[in-house]
Amino acid sequence: MKRTVTARRADARTFVRGHQHTAFPATPVRVGRFGARRRSTILRRAGAVAAALAAAPAWSAPFSVTSAHVGVHTNLETEAQWAHAPGSNSWQAPKLKLEAPIIPRLLEIKLSDTYQVLQHSDMPTAHGWGDFEAEMKWAPVSERNGSAVDLAVEPKLHLPTGDATQKLGAGAPRVGLPLMVARRFGRAQLTGEVMYVHGFSTLPNAMEGGVLGTWQLRPRLLVGAEIYTVHTLQAGATTDVDANVGFKWHATQRWEFDALAGHRLNRTRERIKLVASYAF
Repeated sequence: MKRTVTARRADARTFVRGHQHTAFPATPVRVGRFGARRRSTILRRAGAVAAALAAAPAWSAPFSVTSAHVGVHTNLETEAQWAHAPGSNSWQAPKLKLEAPIIPRLLEIKLSDTYQVLQHSDMPTAHGWGDFEAEMKWAPVSERNGSAVDLAVEPKLHLPTGDATQKLGAGAPRVGLPLMVARRFGRAQLTGEVMYVHGFSTLPNAMEGGVLGTWQLRPRLLVGAEIYTVHTLQAGATTDVDANVGFKWHATQRWEFDALAGHRLNRTRERIKLVASYAF
């Protein structure tokens, strides 16, 4: 009698018609064990990336719109920027900024100063340190606390330490009071900022603000685009509108590298900014 052999799937067992069936031990197959190990490795790596991003400094960004988050680590940032306008070029390098949390995720301070090189067609090249800036950010409302949005304020003080005769500084103090609101939509986030700037002496007052949209392209890579406006509050008021695109790359848990390219929409001005920051 011809034997007919039929194989079928049933709990990893093989049945042979016409003979007593032989069952394989009910143990996971090798491919299954490998798949489990691989899934476990992927989950561990994803957790490490998430932890790195959570520990990364929230403020380190090339954009004009300020983040509504407060970090948990002390960070040192260095920045280089090139800007071109008709008849002038300017270099800012390095701009050094120190950020330190007073209360993690709630309150932090920032201190910064910039070394500048200015080239104008109608005056000799000038170089030197610019105005000193001090900022304090308070974020009383956060998604981490169950809120639908993030909200922060960040009073700013600009001290006239730069040489105003060479256009390295403003020549008088300025104070600013910005309000930032952010809302997350999955991998996307929308942040808005509005700020009043008060200038002392002959400096004009101004209203500034903008909208920033970002997208988490990869676990360590974020891209964004923004519109930022500065409107002076005085006779013969001026309004400048900048359009910028940039990215933030978390290279490691401690290092972050950012870049931005911008164009002024109402008159000719281009700029490129590069940023590197280290979290202690």
